[in-house]
Amino acid sequence: MIRCTPDNKYDVGGGEQFNSLAELIEHYKKNPMVETSGTVVHLKQPFNATRISASGIHNRVKQLQSENGPSGFGKAGFWEEFESLQQQECKHLYQRKEGIKPENRNKNRYKNILPFDDTRVILRDGDSSVPGSDYINANYVKWRPDECGGGGGGSGSDGDSGKCYIATQGCLPSTVGDFWRMVWQENCRVIVMTTKETERGKNKCARYVSMVYLFMLIYGPRDVILCEQDCVILGENLKPILQLFYTEVAT
Repeated sequence: MIRCTPDNKYDVGGGEQFNSLAELIEHYKKNPMVETSGTVVHLKQPFNATRISASGIHNRVKQLQSENGPSGFGKAGFWEEFESLQQQECKHLYQRKEGIKPENRNKNRYKNILPFDDTRVILRDGDSSVPGSDYINANYVKWRPDECGGGGGGSGSDGDSGKCYIATQGCLPSTVGDFWRMVWQENCRVIVMTTKETERGKNKCARYVSMVYLFMLIYGPRDVILCEQDCVILGENLKPILQLFYTEVAT
């Protein structure tokens, strides 16, 4: 972290000191830093620290929402911080071997965002003779360590107490059927969509349910019909599902 000393000098963790913050940034943009672990860190785009006071949260959100590219198609601060998180050590702590298998790679929207093997959702109705038929890019999220499924495909609805959530990627056209297989298997009653179908000119999520009243979509062995704004019919049985679209951050 960059600090300002009592004599108004700037340094990074007690290293070389500079008379101004601009001088420090320019120096490290040209000369990479080396962490104690030996990792070389290149400063490409300086950004303010993520630590903020409660009183400054509104300004911070406004700053993170701003685009750094022309015509509103650049990457916002939220996106930059998210990308940075993907490079952190967590990806080395938990195995993600299933997601990189050849038969599963095309089912991932982003090549660097993969489900953890120990908590991934395993589709149990697949053909065991077909490689990858049990795969979907989704993980169980436990409310408490003793709740939910996981551990290689348990179900959060099979006798577990408390609440369990599933985090999954925006559907690809080729994985919509797998998505509904998961919804049916896990007995999901609420779906929260936190992205738009298209953002900044890029596809973020394939349409997985019709917006037309009583219009049927067929996904493998399941028929999905929008019969009300909060009710979806799948197959022969009725399972009410509440679909929420949460695509804006309240400020």
